Amino acid sequence: RKFVASDGQEYRWSWRTNTAENLEWSCINASRVAVAWYALRIPGENYANSSGCMLGVEEPYPHLAL
Repeated sequence: RKFVASDGQEYRWSWRTNTAENLEWSCINASRVAVAWYALRIPGENYANSSGCMLGVEEPYPHLAL
């Protein structure tokens, strides 16, 4: 799943490439640097008013979250 973001750079979402951190999806840039991630809730944990899933954007890339 390749795309060009608002900054004109190419990024790619990949499924289950980082199983050590239990990430469902990882997003990398053309230099193969991690930019963002999506994780499902931890099995057995319950969260009030939330699915427990998390989307994270690495600190150097806040402009991609707008």
